[in-house]
Amino acid sequence: MSKSDKILPIDYGSFLTAVKERVRAAQYAALRAVNTELVGLYWDIGRMIVERQANGTLGKAVVQQLALDLQMEFPGVGGFSPSNLWRMKAFFEAYREQAKLAPLVREIGWSHNLVILDSLQRQEADGGGICPTRRPQADWGGNLPDPQNPAEAAVRAVAVARKDCGTAGKL
Repeated sequence: MSKSDKILPIDYGSFLTAVKERVRAAQYAALRAVNTELVGLYWDIGRMIVERQANGTLGKAVVQQLALDLQMEFPGVGGFSPSNLWRMKAFFEAYREQAKLAPLVREIGWSHNLVILDSLQRQEADGGGICPTRRPQADWGGNLPDPQNPAEAAVRAVAVARKDCGTAGKL
């Protein structure tokens, strides 16, 4: 029986569309879950590096060796360069004492977190900071952040830079 000989129900097109939408939704949910777990892993590695440095048992040479060993153990898995290990440390240090913000930044993709960290480091170097009490502003298109999306709210809350909010309110 050829494809043209098959008789399909009249509503097959809408059924196919519904199945495709469900597959895409599942793919997106899986991607978000993987991303959340990956950022959680990077948080934990950053914490472990900070803890080892506090004991005085971790320096540049150890991080270099750690990167090489991780790359050898997990070939084809990116993210274990020495510079990225130092970024993991900076990520943990930036948010470890921010009880409300720390869980939210783990919902954001790693590349977004790196952009925010870079911005924070540049602002601190300029004597600025982040004002956590300022309400998120509309973006260039006039869109306000979706309060139901914790990742989007976190990105916007962290990215709102203020040099005039006073040192007490800066992160």
